[in-house]
Amino acid sequence: MKKVIIFVLALTLLLGNFSYVKAEDLGQKLKGRILLQVESRGEAWYVNPEDGTRMYMKDGNTAYSMMRNLGLGITNANLEKIPIGLEERFEELDSDNDGLSDKLEEALGSDKYDTDTDNDGYLDGEEVKNGYDVLSSNITKLSYDNNLVNNLKGKILLQVESRGEAWYVHPVDGKRYYMTDGPAAYQIMRFLSLGITNSDLRTISYNREYTNWSTYSDENYNFIINYPEDWEFSEIELHYQDNSSPYMIGLRPTTVVHDFQWGVNVYDKNYVDIQEVAGMGGTQFEDRIVKENELMVGGLPALRYIVTTESIPDWYSEQIVIEDEDYIYTIGNGAVEDDLFTDFYNSFRIQK
Repeated sequence: MKKVIIFVLALTLLLGNFSYVKAEDLGQKLKGRILLQVESRGEAWYVNPEDGTRMYMKDGNTAYSMMRNLGLGITNANLEKIPIGLEERFEELDSDNDGLSDKLEEALGSDKYDTDTDNDGYLDGEEVKNGYDVLSSNITKLSYDNNLVNNLKGKILLQVESRGEAWYVHPVDGKRYYMTDGPAAYQIMRFLSLGITNSDLRTISYNREYTNWSTYSDENYNFIINYPEDWEFSEIELHYQDNSSPYMIGLRPTTVVHDFQWGVNVYDKNYVDIQEVAGMGGTQFEDRIVKENELMVGGLPALRYIVTTESIPDWYSEQIVIEDEDYIYTIGNGAVEDDLFTDFYNSFRIQK
């Protein structure tokens, strides 16, 4: 008898009993915001200001790279029409103790070793805080463009006429915060973010282009598959007396606590026939509707089963069934419709 290892998803994915009710999508309302999961481990997400999708920011360096890739070029003249934001909680070196970090002074062109760069009698930090030109001795009040600010809220700006300095325009106060590197991006994630519950975060769609993936590799059953790097999985062991129990991996996003969402089941063909496991999602519904089509996954022919029910409109089971000479592989979505699931099952490969 083969030893069977199962990742905690077990019968939920096998029978398609995972229930999930969609709430109102907050993506459009939270464009450009940085979100922190308050019910998990403080995972950070950036909501794309263009389409309202969310992107996982694993750490400061990931955030800095991602946000620079999304940056919008801006001239120095237009950048000066957006007020500069100062956050006292940022932990950055300020050599002259004038209220501006050394890195910010380098970006502005002021002297990081002189508390009053323009010699007008006011500290550089006070001038920036109150909207005055830090480089002019004439005590010049800066003029801001509210229309420009409103159009750029939540976006990343890159100075095209300088060294490509990056700025984040906070959607709440309309001020630009200097994002010089990974540590600076981390501070922005930490102090300029909005807390969000897991249930609310689930309503915001993933951004497929900026989703980073990890790889699960199984040498015993000869397959690999990719999954989003912010997802997690667990393992348990089950043994059925008739040896029909599958080997399974179960994965879930951090927004799901008690169940798993995706899974891969591996059945030994010596004990299980493909008709016993294919298209079996939603058998608890009398009005279930099953659609079947053929496709290729990992270079092998596969069957795709979509099961829906009119009694629960949001219940959407999708199962991919692949067969080789030894095993039957089924890949399930846990009855939760998700665009990323297509990328998940298309990454499946059998390795001999």
